[in-house]
Amino acid sequence: MSKTLKMCLLVALFTIVSIVPAFAGTFTDESGRTVTVPDKPERIVALSPWVVEILFALDYPPVGRPSSAVYPEAALQVEAHGTSYRLNYERIMALRPDLIIGNNNLHRAFLDQLASINAPVLLYDIDSYQDVLEKVTILGQITGRTEEAAKINADLEARLAKLTSKLPKKKLTAVVLVGSAEAFSVAKGNSYIGNQLKILGVENIGDRGPEHRPGYTRLSLEYIAQANPDVIFAVKPEVDPNNPTSALDGYDKNPLWGSLAAVQNGRVYELDPVISFMNPGPRIIDSLEFMAQCLYPEVFTGEK
Repeated sequence: MSKTLKMCLLVALFTIVSIVPAFAGTFTDESGRTVTVPDKPERIVALSPWVVEILFALDYPPVGRPSSAVYPEAALQVEAHGTSYRLNYERIMALRPDLIIGNNNLHRAFLDQLASINAPVLLYDIDSYQDVLEKVTILGQITGRTEEAAKINADLEARLAKLTSKLPKKKLTAVVLVGSAEAFSVAKGNSYIGNQLKILGVENIGDRGPEHRPGYTRLSLEYIAQANPDVIFAVKPEVDPNNPTSALDGYDKNPLWGSLAAVQNGRVYELDPVISFMNPGPRIIDSLEFMAQCLYPEVFTGEK
């Protein structure tokens, strides 16, 4: 073989190797698939707001986001490809992703359509505080930001330890109403928001009811009035800027509402639907601190 031919083969081999991405390894996501992920992917498309929040916290912004992902403010500079619930495959493909990350419960049904984009897809869910820590760690591994991920989790753990160390020994009862007065569900302990009550040492009235969908039960206002919780939380399941109503609107039309001790004692609180319910992620600690102030104002009011 001539030197010239050898040189040409070496150049060709180098070219082939240089265009094949290095791989960080494989990840088994919550859809049960084992997915090979490129090393430090440069063009991540997030299908859910929590992915955007964690990537920005890791200082590793995505190239695409759902339109509902508006935190942090810098996320607004990232191109929106549609919504989490109605994926725009053409716009996602136009972003040339080398990795797509979304929700397992929501996006698993769209795996066949996502496969046409020819990029690896990872699907995860966050249903608890521990899930937040786990997903921060996983995204840190994927992006090569393991030190940053460890710092985020250490900060969360430190704030939570400070909070839980001050929780009184007395056990309150509470309920979380999700929806409208005409049609509401009640959060159980295995929901994201119910897990927060559990962390705060609260007996959740919702755990007394049968599950009608994952993490939620249906309890009548009559049942809730009989249980008579110390504290009531309410949250809207979505944010509509064109309809800025309170999650508490309409409950007072039922005469049972006024009979509740929590109502009479001014222990009814509206939760931020984004931080406490819709967009799980590192801001869970802000939700926990707010709920702690509502539950135990004598201990936490004025705390930062």
